[in-house]
Amino acid sequence: MRSKLLKIGNEKREAVLVAGSSIYKIYSVTGLPGWVVASGRNLFTVDEENINFKTVNKYVNLKYQPSSQQQAIKDEFDNFVKAQVPPTPQAETEHTA
Repeated sequence: MRSKLLKIGNEKREAVLVAGSSIYKIYSVTGLPGWVVASGRNLFTVDEENINFKTVNKYVNLKYQPSSQQQAIKDEFDNFVKAQVPPTPQAETEHTA
């Protein structure tokens, strides 16, 4: 298991990596009910009461889900993460005629 210290609020907590990809990581954090999702420099928590907790939970346990549902679970999780992470500003370009 890979663990690291994550700064959540003003406090550093031990976190264990439970799932992830090159775009995001999902951690189980000591003292927090639920998951912490890291995408780039953005961290957000998904508490057990959160409506998206089941989405993250299914993704964490993806290999135990029916293979026919795995792609739909991945897509649902990707959409959830994209909705949480602020969009990166696009460079403005000038067009001259």
